[in-house]
Amino acid sequence: MADQSSKDQLGRILLKHRSISQSDLDAFLAQQRSAPDRRLASIVAASGKVSRLDLLRALSEQHGMPGVDLDQIGFPLDNLKHIPEDIAQKHRILPMRVTEDRLFLAMADPGDRRILDEIEFVTGRQVVAYVALEGELEALIATVYRLADSGETEYRAPNAPKGDRAPIQSIQPISGSQPASPFPNSRAESAPS
Repeated sequence: MADQSSKDQLGRILLKHRSISQSDLDAFLAQQRSAPDRRLASIVAASGKVSRLDLLRALSEQHGMPGVDLDQIGFPLDNLKHIPEDIAQKHRILPMRVTEDRLFLAMADPGDRRILDEIEFVTGRQVVAYVALEGELEALIATVYRLADSGETEYRAPNAPKGDRAPIQSIQPISGSQPASPFPNSRAESAPS
């Protein structure tokens, strides 16, 4: 869970972009204090006062890495073998793309260095993290692992671009400019095309 300063930072970002008012932020922070297990972004998303893409842009800015619009992705379900379902659910992570040396993950909390390091160690691949909206990510994790269990081989979101290479081309950084990675090993970067 994020500490108070990062919750406030998200609030300041939303205020800066005029996505919410100060009274909205005060109300969201009060809700978060009464439900400490809920992330501020989840409370804001549930309120409906901020569009999902504006919230994703704010999270991207907060974490200093690209966001991923989960409505725009597609990928082979074979990717799921790199992250067991229980780990994906517990840490809210989803392997969107796998290359020989990299694992591209959608994450609700890309600032969790411990899980990033652990995944890199276990998979032997460099992790490239993208921030995603927590509620959408939780729902998608349940969906794709269920599809894989039923024998499906590919997932394509309803708004994913058409074509043979939709899995990687559909990973769209949300932030206007690519922020510098907060990690020394450049864990956040643009996906190759």
